Amino acid sequence: MIGSSKSLGVLERMLADEKDSHMACYAIGRQPSVAAGEILARGLALAKGRTAVNILNVLGSRGEEKGWEAVAKRYDDPDDAVSAAALSALAKIGTKDTYQRINQARNLFQGERRRTAVWAMLECAEKMAGHGDTASALKIYEGLTKENEAAVRRGALAGRIAVGAQNEFNAAVAAIRGNDPMLAQTAIAAIMRRQDTWMMSRLSGEQDGFSPEMIVVIFDAFGTRAKTENEKEIAIGFAVQSEQFEETAINSAAARMMGRLGDSSASTRLLRWLITANERGREKVAQAARDALAQLPSDAGTDQQIAAVMTDAKSATLQHTLIKLLVARRATGVTPVILQQAQHSNPVVVQAAIEAVGILGANDALPSVLDLMRTTKDEYIRVATEQAATAIASRNPDLAKRANLIISAFREEKAPAARASLVRVLGSVGGAAALEVLRGALGDSETAVRDAALRSLAGWQEVSAVPALLEVAKQGDEKDVRRAIALRGALRQLGDAAAKSKGPAGVEVVDGFASAAALVKSADEKRLLLSGVSQLRDAKAVGIVEKYLGDAEVSAEAKLAAAKVAENVEAIDPAAAKRLRGK
Repeated sequence: MIGSSKSLGVLERMLADEKDSHMACYAIGRQPSVAAGEILARGLALAKGRTAVNILNVLGSRGEEKGWEAVAKRYDDPDDAVSAAALSALAKIGTKDTYQRINQARNLFQGERRRTAVWAMLECAEKMAGHGDTASALKIYEGLTKENEAAVRRGALAGRIAVGAQNEFNAAVAAIRGNDPMLAQTAIAAIMRRQDTWMMSRLSGEQDGFSPEMIVVIFDAFGTRAKTENEKEIAIGFAVQSEQFEETAINSAAARMMGRLGDSSASTRLLRWLITANERGREKVAQAARDALAQLPSDAGTDQQIAAVMTDAKSATLQHTLIKLLVARRATGVTPVILQQAQHSNPVVVQAAIEAVGILGANDALPSVLDLMRTTKDEYIRVATEQAATAIASRNPDLAKRANLIISAFREEKAPAARASLVRVLGSVGGAAALEVLRGALGDSETAVRDAALRSLAGWQEVSAVPALLEVAKQGDEKDVRRAIALRGALRQLGDAAAKSKGPAGVEVVDGFASAAALVKSADEKRLLLSGVSQLRDAKAVGIVEKYLGDAEVSAEAKLAAAKVAENVEAIDPAAAKRLRGK
């Protein structure tokens, strides 16, 4: 019975009880029958205060046309809340009769009540337009455009544009040309919300008299609205019209819109704007055109078009810009064209080209990068080639062959600077073959190559470089820089390996720490050793830590390491852990 038409009698009695009226309204409101509407109208005649407001809200939400007279009787209720609810319900019903009553209220009331009636008129006009009575709705909207409240005027104009024709378009254009920016923006937004596009199309040819600020707003609106090919064509037409202006804000907004449209056919125009802006030093416009081109969909034709302009450009600044643009577009298909710019006379262009190839290039670009590395005399370009070669080689999925081309180049090269660069690249690329070359390079006749090999080994990511590093550390005294680099590199690698190990570390790690312990001398070296050893889960760590418990320089660090090691080896050597805790 609950929720059915049979329950209406019970619910009508509940309407009279203020504490139950809310639930009764809810239940009756869900009943679509005429009888439900009649019950609400009868209940309204007797209701007051919150109960009356509840019933009015339900009658309004139901659009209860047959009950409009009962609602109309309450628009001048002494209770402000009841009066406002009645006006809102009349607006939601949205007929000529309810409009007349709302209009009476507007003419009768002053202050806040009049304002409520005015806003109800706006809502009523919208409902009438929705019911198909656009003529009546337009008449109401036109009347409201004379109201003092700016928000009402904006709402009335938006309503006129939503349902109107030529006269309403003229009103929209007048607003856009007027002195009220918010009213102008309302007009633009309302045009864009229309389902059809004829006002959009007309607006695209109406720039005369528009302020730059409003033209920018229109561009942003077009960029948001234009989805279909027809809408995009209209928006592009507006952009073409804007070319007559030498306004940075307008030209930048036009470029942004073209990028948002996501139409690759816009690339020609955007490139032309970019070139012109670059020639005239209009950096903001050039930036907007660059950003728009970067937004365009990935397309081989667009990338090739940009690359062709880059190749033919006379300005190094423009070439540099276009190289960066191709990187932003991830234009891997034109990497060979970009690589040609590495022969440019301007070092800034060369460096940009090399960096781009490093980001975009596949393994087939590596020989050219290595050749440039070996021939350049410019240190900045050499560094750029090192970074590019590292990036390209590191993307090679065949780990065993990543370093092959670089090793071949190193064996052929005679110049110390180039050999040092190749060593640094090998250090970054990694792999067993690269490690073997680096070990051999420690004994190179050239200092630059030896130093590069040592630093590369010190930065190695695995413990496989530790034996070579410890061998170097054995050969110098405490003041020897090479010894310090080698020992610290070995301790870092061992510590990293111990920290990453979820169980007992490998023999090479434990033995590496034992060998390193025989070489550390300074307090800093001892601390670095203890930090790494404290990560070991091996009984041999106990003996290493015990050695430093009585060392005044690092006794505090040794105690912390001892506690950690005792915890780590408790399960595998309880006696050693107990002995360590007792010290």
